[in-house]
Parts: sequence; structure tokens; C-alpha cells
Amino acid sequence: MPRDRFFELRNYLHFVDLNCPDTNDKLWKIRPIINPILKKCHSLPRSKHMSIDEQMIPFAGRCEYRQYVPSKPNPLGLKNFVLAARDGIVLDFEIYVGKDTISPEIIKNLGLGGGIVQTLCRTIESSCVLYTDRCFTSLKLAEHLIANNNQIFLTGTVMTNRIGPVSTKLKPDKELQRGAWDEKVRNDDNICIVKWKDTKAVTLLSTCTGGEPATTCQRWCKVRKEKIDVTQPAVVKTYNTCMGGIDLCDRLIAYYRSSMRTKKWTVRTFCHFLDLVVVNCWLMYMRCCKVENVESKHKLGLLQYRLNLAKALMKYDGSRVDPNFMRPGSRSQSSPGPSAVSNSKITDVGCDEPPAKKNRAVVPHPLPETRLDNVGHLPRFIDSKNASKCRHPTCSSKCRTMCVKCHVFLCILKNNCFESYHSNKNFGPH
Repeated sequence: MPRDRFFELRNYLHFVDLNCPDTNDKLWKIRPIINPILKKCHSLPRSKHMSIDEQMIPFAGRCEYRQYVPSKPNPLGLKNFVLAARDGIVLDFEIYVGKDTISPEIIKNLGLGGGIVQTLCRTIESSCVLYTDRCFTSLKLAEHLIANNNQIFLTGTVMTNRIGPVSTKLKPDKELQRGAWDEKVRNDDNICIVKWKDTKAVTLLSTCTGGEPATTCQRWCKVRKEKIDVTQPAVVKTYNTCMGGIDLCDRLIAYYRSSMRTKKWTVRTFCHFLDLVVVNCWLMYMRCCKVENVESKHKLGLLQYRLNLAKALMKYDGSRVDPNFMRPGSRSQSSPGPSAVSNSKITDVGCDEPPAKKNRAVVPHPLPETRLDNVGHLPRFIDSKNASKCRHPTCSSKCRTMCVKCHVFLCILKNNCFESYHSNKNFGPH
């Protein structure tokens, strides 16, 4: 298809009859697109740990409810409130359209943040824990969830002006050393507030987790010039582990975003939800692979998954698609495919377990004949996020310079390990 033809077709892309507007719905132009996606998100299995946060739909054109959030990677655009699982699967969402997003009655009782949480809890039927940031967390919201007796627990960072008189009973920041915390529990043991000091003090509110049992975390010490163990309350560790679902979804969408220059907010919103659906499908596919114990080398990456999906859509002839598919060589033809795995198995395995740590591959030392031949041993700077340990047997420093021939990291400036490694015959690979 020629470029001009594509742009001409895009200019006439509409999802409703523009001659019949719905004055009561500000999203009426894209409602036929949002409703099916929302319905499918509601049908996905819920997990025990879910988070609520803001998501930005990038758009710099004219729109009456466009927002500016400077802390986001895409600060300008439409704001979308999202309920997501720990592994990034979107389970519910609500686009912000101003004061009409939440009813005035709910805002009066819980505020905008609490009203958003109440709205996104509409499909939660079993016991779970919600994780929110300080924009949503409040004492009124915690009391509301407890009063409804629906077994929905809340954990999140909170502003000190939202916890009432208990804020004056907590220790001031100056009295707390790094790793120390102060904890206050209500008389009925239903709400716990923890103030923890790391680099700065942070206050958390929880209806299910307290400060004990405490653990430790690694933090950089400027005085000792090394990482040290810092005491960390249980509520902080749980919050850090379970809160990043929406950020993970945003990161996956940003990898291969369907971005195109347009002045129509409807087209940009359509492209965003198209990417969101693809990411959701890929994450469900990864859950199924985990249930079936598929090896990593047989799993499709997000890019290859998108390419396969695009090819399948191009070959689609309009007939009904069988949801049960086969992975070649893995099962018999009579066995159900990954899509036939029960929702309970997918939920238990897919999102409630902590993510497995990926160990960096260890490169073996070269043979002495190669290491000492004095041919082609040149340093190369590796621009990586984390430095690697120097492979010299007597050095424990970290560096970012690698020998292009031996493929091992060696110090150059500090200990001059690069020269010693390629000239010293008294030591061998260890």
C-alpha cells in the first residue's frame, strides 16, 4: 500500500457515526473500541496481589481532558488508571475525563484517588491485596475497604496529611537513623502505619502487613564507599515486590509502540489500546509457557510474537479461529494446548510467584597460549548499567573494560590488571 493511500485511509478512520454524538459520554468516539477490550480484561483471572497506578497515553494534540504528569516518561497525554497483576497483565482500567470520571458522591467521601480504587475493585470477588501509591492511599479508603468486609486488603505509601492525628505520634525524620522505623497499630489491629528511614523517610499504610518480620536490603554507603545491609520492614519489601505491574506494562508497550504522528486523540488512543492488547496476550502466553514448563529457547519474545500475530492477521480469512493451538513436537494432537490450561493454574504460577533471577553467563578464561601471545589484546569500554568483576585472580574490583580477544573484564586505570593478566605466567585461569 502506498504511503499516501495509508494516510488517506487513516484520516477516515472512525469508530462511530459522528452525526449521532452522545453528549453524556465524553469517550463516545472510541466507546466501541474500549468496551470489548474492557470486557476481555474483566474475564482474565485475578491474582492475590494487584496494583493500581496511573498510565499515560502519549498525545500532544488538542483534547479537553489532556493531562500533564511531569514524573512520567511520557508526561503529556491522556491519563488512564489501571489495575494490573504483578507480571504486568492489565485487568481493568478507567480513562480520566475530568470531574465526570467518578461520581461527586464518591469523591466527597473518598476523594478522587479512593474513588478510582473503588471503581477498579468492581470485578474483584475473592480475597486479595491491593498496592497503591500515595496518590490513592488514605485512611478513609482503608476504613472503607474494611467496612465492606469483602476481604480486599490495602498496602501503599501514604501522605502524612491523610492519616490523621497519628502523624504527630510518629518519630520525626531527624530521630530516625538509616534502617530504623517507627510503627503504630490501631487499637482494633486492622490498620498499621510504618515510617521507615532509608535515604529519606517514607510512610506506608497497610491493613494486612506490619513491620515484622524485618529483612535486610543492599544500599550504597557514601561514607564507606560500598554496599551495606540496611534493615527493611516486611511491609516495605512486600510493597516493592508487588507494586511494579503497571510500570512493567508501560515498559513492554514502549519497546514496540505503534506510534504515528496524528492530531486526533481517537487514533492515538486506538493505537495505545492495540499495543496494550498485544502485550496482555504475550504475557498470558508467557504464563501458559510457565505452566507447561516450556524451555526458554522455545519461547517467543515480544517482537517475534508481534510479527507472528501480524502475519496471522494478514492471512485471516474471516472464519472462526480455534482457541486451542499446538506447539510442534510438545504434545499429542489429542492433548489440549496452552490456552486450555485452567485459569487457576495460570493465576497461581503466573503472577503470585516472585520473578526468577537471571544469572549472568560466566565467560571462561582463555588458554595460556592465547592469553600470553601478545597479539590482538586490546581494551574495549562496555557501556553497561552495572560494572563487572575484574577477572584478574588477585583483584576484586569492578570495571567496564573488556579484552576484545579474551572476552574477560580487566582493570586498566586502578590496578593495571590488563597488562599483568596478559604478561604474568605465574598464575593460570581459575
